[in-house]
Amino acid sequence: MKKLFLSMLMGMMMLGAMAQEGKLTVSGTYKGLGDSVRIFLVDANGKMLVQENRAVNGDKLDMAFDLDDAAMLYVFGLKEGQLSADNGFAIPALPGEHAVIEGAGDDYTMGGSQFYRDYEEASNLIDAPQKAARAFIKECQEKFSAGVPEEEINKEYEEKYPALEQALADAVLGYVKAHPDADASAMLLSELGDDTEHMKEGAALLTERARGSLAANMYKSILAAAEKEQASQSLQDGLEGNLAPDFTLMDINGKPLALSSLRQDERILRQVPGQTRDSGRGLQRHRREVESRRRQARDTLAACLLGQG
Repeated sequence: MKKLFLSMLMGMMMLGAMAQEGKLTVSGTYKGLGDSVRIFLVDANGKMLVQENRAVNGDKLDMAFDLDDAAMLYVFGLKEGQLSADNGFAIPALPGEHAVIEGAGDDYTMGGSQFYRDYEEASNLIDAPQKAARAFIKECQEKFSAGVPEEEINKEYEEKYPALEQALADAVLGYVKAHPDADASAMLLSELGDDTEHMKEGAALLTERARGSLAANMYKSILAAAEKEQASQSLQDGLEGNLAPDFTLMDINGKPLALSSLRQDERILRQVPGQTRDSGRGLQRHRREVESRRRQARDTLAACLLGQG
């Protein structure tokens, strides 16, 4: 009987541990959030998993989220029901991990499980080049708003941004090279954003275990989206200027109409969304990864959602 009881107890403990593996828990002290926060949890493909308001106990954080893959978590304070873009934090989210957030505004640290301790170290290493790149982008945006000619801004961007991008890549790759088996290294590659060449270089530095981790799904989603768009662009480039293949459809009177019967004149073909099985694929090709990456994700998401109240 005693053995049976111990077996049942062990089974219950194992079930509890398995359930915990699918949860991200967040605790700590983040000052200035107020009475409630707005939460966004976005997966590696840009799908919104959670979008809700939650009450908070002063500055204390006590949150849990069910997860089965890598995601990004955004938590913003609310002032009079409005989202406060300057008061909140963004962290990568992994099932089975525990994050401890301490600080306020943009000045906060990540602790808790080994993943978050490692990611805090990595974030500190890339902080300077990341801030420099953001400051330059903001400067370009301000010039555009002030009426500076777009050609002038583009020229400055092409002259200065590659060096800023390279500095960030060097910092990211330096950490990955030093910690090739860390999940934090796999997650850190998503910070490279559109720089897929350096992202691939970093992925090659990872161990096989790290490349197969859930954390790696963040950068993999970025690479997959980039490859899909590149393939689509190559297809479009290859078709441009070629003779369209003949096909026949029904006109508005229900009579067959062949494209070949119209070849003597230039024609524009328009596909009406919702009328063909493939009408949504064109839009899907242009979807980017979300704020699967941390760089600029917080400001971008906040700007998009401020209008929603």
